[in-house]
Formats: sequence, C-alpha cells, structure tokens
Amino acid sequence: MYLGFPAGAGEPPRQLVGVARVHLAAGEHRTVVLRLPARAFSTWDSAGQRWRPAAGRFRMYVGDSSAHLPLTGSVAVAR
Repeated sequence: MYLGFPAGAGEPPRQLVGVARVHLAAGEHRTVVLRLPARAFSTWDSAGQRWRPAAGRFRMYVGDSSAHLPLTGSVAVAR
C-alpha cells in the first residue's frame, strides 16, 4: 500500500507504508487487511526532532508494484 499525503505536507507523491504477500490462483479473490500505525500519517519535524501528525485527505493506492496501482481510495485524518 502506498500513501499519498495532503498537498501541503511537503512529502513525495507516494510513500510505501504497508506490504502483504498474497498468492492467488486464477479467478481467486481474498480480502487483505493492512493496519497502519498512526506514524504512517505523520511527517518528521527535524527542528523539533519528532514525528508530527499530518491532517487532511490522504490517498491510498494498492497494487502489485509502484507502477501498477489499480485500487485507490482515500481517508480523511484530523489532528
């Protein structure tokens, strides 16, 4: 899973935040749950030397590689 931070966060367009290896046979489907820690929605504050939560709408991308992310969604995070 890749996470896209809100525009004002100053982060790269997508960051890898979770991985699950799932093997599927042709036509098979499965539900996969990835739990992200709160720090996945934070940015590093080098002046304060700590993680700071970022607020706003985060985009989520899921696929089999960074070049193939067919599943997308979003989540709103408040401080």
